[in-house]
Amino acid sequence: MFTFGHLIAARKLAAASADHVAEQSDAPIRKKVSRSEIERLFKSDLQAKSEIMAQRAAP
Repeated sequence: MFTFGHLIAARKLAAASADHVAEQSDAPIRKKVSRSEIERLFKSDLQAKSEIMAQRAAP
């Protein structure tokens, strides 16, 4: 037979599960990136943008 304590425990468990699922789905994925990697990505992005602008200006 279930008691009032069982109901409280079940509610706490359900709330904790819901919070855990929300944290997993909403949390941004964080990864340590070195400064050189950031600079490399920035330069490649800048180069790609300049190539696109050159293509738009050419025709």
